[in-house]
Amino acid sequence: MNLTYRILSAAGFKNDESEAVLSPYTAQVNIMLLLYHRLL
Repeated sequence: MNLTYRILSAAGFKNDESEAVLSPYTAQVNIMLLLYHRLL
């Protein structure tokens, strides 16, 4: 749970300022999260 929170925070989901900021890193993290949840 803590790891997921850290990933979301790093992706910019924690603060509203980074919501409009899209980067290849953010997209890659989103794909990683989708694959991670599908494995669960």
